Amino acid sequence: MHRIFVAVTILLGSFSLATLNSCKKLIEVDPPIENIIGKEVYSTNSGAASVLTGIYGDMSENSFVHGLQGISLALGMSADELTLFAGNLNQGFEYLYRNDANSELGNLMWISLYGYIYRVNTAIEGLSVSTDISANVKKQLLGEAHFLRAFYYFYLVNLYGDVPLITSTDIKVNANASRTDKALVYAQIISDLLEAQQLLTDRYVAADAQTETAERVRPNRTAATALLARVYLYTQQWDKAEAQASVVIGNTNYALVPLSEVFLSNSGETIFALHARQTLTSNLDGRMFNFLPTDAGPNDIRPVYLSTHLYNSFEAGDNRKQEWTKTLVTGNASYPYVNKYKTDLNSAWVTEYPMVLRLAEQYLIRAEARAWQGKLGGANSAESDLNSIRSRAGLADTTATDQAGMLDLILQERRVELFTEWGHRWLDLKRIGKVDEVMTVVAPDKGGNWQSFKSLYPIPPVEIQRNPSLRGHQNPGYPEG
Repeated sequence: MHRIFVAVTILLGSFSLATLNSCKKLIEVDPPIENIIGKEVYSTNSGAASVLTGIYGDMSENSFVHGLQGISLALGMSADELTLFAGNLNQGFEYLYRNDANSELGNLMWISLYGYIYRVNTAIEGLSVSTDISANVKKQLLGEAHFLRAFYYFYLVNLYGDVPLITSTDIKVNANASRTDKALVYAQIISDLLEAQQLLTDRYVAADAQTETAERVRPNRTAATALLARVYLYTQQWDKAEAQASVVIGNTNYALVPLSEVFLSNSGETIFALHARQTLTSNLDGRMFNFLPTDAGPNDIRPVYLSTHLYNSFEAGDNRKQEWTKTLVTGNASYPYVNKYKTDLNSAWVTEYPMVLRLAEQYLIRAEARAWQGKLGGANSAESDLNSIRSRAGLADTTATDQAGMLDLILQERRVELFTEWGHRWLDLKRIGKVDEVMTVVAPDKGGNWQSFKSLYPIPPVEIQRNPSLRGHQNPGYPEG
């Protein structure tokens, strides 16, 4: 467990392509990535493609993406989505659940995300100067790399606020990088996504970055557009958020599908997911959130279940409650739990990939952007977008007629549509200014004491100790070390 506290500076200094070895388990790479050293990796199409493939491979393992180290678990516990079982022995989970500072999981996300950023920066630099790979492969891989850097920084800036903006592989510069105003970080995120839009196409490509495939496991132009729509929403650029979401929704390659099919591999709703071929690591959120019939209740492998705050928030007749939750009854106790992914330890085949971006979020983004612009009712309105999501869930059309009511209903729909997916609820409460209102009620139920500064995670103390430019710049309310 102590290995996760390796400082970012050490991660940067000791970075090696050997870390990409895990990709062999997922997709064959020729020649083997571990036999390629330094710049030589960018001398062939297959070698260059393997760099990005290795990143996806590592993300699909037990990383910040899913499982016990995942964002969905961490932010679900921080918010009002999950209940941590009373017999939990992981003190880091306990701290995070009570919204306290000393969470190993919160530390791990900073370190993991910056580790990936360094790898992506390495790829961008190597690809940019390579003269040996084909133009189409270079464009595809650079587009993917810019998308990924934007994706990682989106979570860093939302979890920690102002963060060091590192866009190169200069170890000396990076080791002393100071915090950058989050507005500038968002500007870099937008710049990267606009670049990704220009470089990528609407096709999905295979591991060679050339062959078209039905597998939606590498980002394409639509993935960049979808993330850009979200970023514009978060930065309150309503017209741009609406425009980008409209491009995604208008793309006939994507469609809302029945609730039972949403999380199936390459479903019509999938914009970007992560591939895995090993059954036991195909979807760690499924394994973690789903209880087995033999479970006597929550345990170390499945340490959380749905909070009553979330479980009781579904409207009567909402089919999402029936399709995406279940209840384990054992003795006199009942534990409602997440059942979006059906994968568990008994799964024989990989039928689900960890979902990263999906179409329903785009409808909710556009609905909110339109509501803020006063486009409340009629065709092409917040109402029509919201009703698309409600109709699939078996609910009647919205009756909201004023802006405040519409925005409240959109927040509620985001809550019951996107629960335990990538921390949407936690991030929503913060960006719309309702985190204090909600957490003042929720935190005491979890054994904590809410204070406003806890809406940001603390910078890991080990990073402050190792980076002189971070000393004295911890997030307010938290100790330096």
